[in-house]
Amino acid sequence: MFFFPVYEKKRKISEERNKTRVFLGDSFMQWLTLKAQAGLASDALVAKFLHDR
Repeated sequence: MFFFPVYEKKRKISEERNKTRVFLGDSFMQWLTLKAQAGLASDALVAKFLHDR
């Protein structure tokens, strides 16, 4: 059971990350286009840009 604690830690981290995940579906290309046109370096900046509008 040496690897179990490592697996459990990774699972918990993944679980926390999934709580904030947004599924864009068909809007993904629009997201990428906006990101490029606005010159934003990260998805977090795109989200902030849209939120602040």
